[in-house]
Amino acid sequence: MNIKFSNLKSTYFLTISLIALCQHSAFSNTASESKKDKNKYSQEKKWQPSVMFGGKYGNKRSIGQVSLLSPLWQNDTELLYLDFRFMGNSKNAREGNFGIGKRWITNNKEFILGVYGFYDRRRTELSNIVDQATLGLEALSETWDYRANAYYPKHTTKEIEKREVRAEPKFRYAHHNQYIYKKSTVNTIKIKEIPLRGFDLEIGRSVPGASALRLYGAYYHFQGRKNTKTINGFRVRANLHLNDNFNFIVEQSHDKIRKATTFAGFQLTIPIGETKKNGRELTSLEKRMVEFPERDIDIITNESATIVN
Repeated sequence: MNIKFSNLKSTYFLTISLIALCQHSAFSNTASESKKDKNKYSQEKKWQPSVMFGGKYGNKRSIGQVSLLSPLWQNDTELLYLDFRFMGNSKNAREGNFGIGKRWITNNKEFILGVYGFYDRRRTELSNIVDQATLGLEALSETWDYRANAYYPKHTTKEIEKREVRAEPKFRYAHHNQYIYKKSTVNTIKIKEIPLRGFDLEIGRSVPGASALRLYGAYYHFQGRKNTKTINGFRVRANLHLNDNFNFIVEQSHDKIRKATTFAGFQLTIPIGETKKNGRELTSLEKRMVEFPERDIDIITNESATIVN
C-alpha cells in the first residue's frame, strides 16, 4: 500500500474523476451516431433500479442488509449507476455505503468492465464512528469474474477503559494438608480501536456443467498500525443463482487475527419498474450489468490493549 492520499476526500475525488473520465469517453464514442440512434438510446431502458434484501447467519455474528442500485444514465452497452447500502449486525455495529459506478460491455461482447467508488461510514461495536473511501475495479463474463478493491479509512481512533478482575490461586500448607485460596487483582485495561487500510483481490468462475453455481477465492490484506497487527487472510465463497431474484450464499474466511469465520445466507433482489426488452430477452451477460458490486461488507478495524495497572 505505497499510494498515500492526504485525506479521505482526495481519495473519493479521484474515484469520481475516474468514473467521469469513463463517462466522457462514452459520450465521445457515441458522438458519431445518427440522431435517430441517439433518440433510441435515450428512450430505451434496458436496465431498471432494483432493491436487494440480504441476510447472513455466521458462527460469530449475523448480518442484515438492504441495498438499492439505481441507473443514472445508460445506452445499449453502458451504464452509470448509484449504489446505496445499509447493514447492521448482531453485535450492534451499523454501516452505510454510498457509491457511484460505471459499467460497459466490451466490443466483443465477452466481458463487462467496471469501476466504482464508495463513501463508507460505520458505527463500530465500540461506538466508534469511522469514515472510509473504497475504490473498486471489476471484469465480469459469463464464465470468469475478476475483482479488486482498495480501502482507505480516515485515521479515527477510539479508546475505552475497562476493569478486569482476575483471581489467582494461592497455596498454603497447614499440618501437611494443602489449602488453596484465591487472591483477586483488579487491572484497568485501555483498548484502542483503529481502522486499517487494505485491499482484496478475488477471482471466480461458474462451475462447468452447473453454470448457476459460481465459486470464488480471495486474498485480503489490511495493514496494522499503532501497535495493532496486520491482517492477512483468504476467503472462499459459493454463490448459487437459483433465478433472477434469489441467490444462496456460503462463505468462509480465515486469518490469524479473527480466525475462521463462516456465513450462510441469501440475497433477494426485487426489480423496480418494467424493463423494455425491445422484442428480445436480455442475454445472460447483459443481465449481469445490474448485479451489485462485490466488496468487503465492513470497514475493517483492529484493537490494541494496554494494562494501566
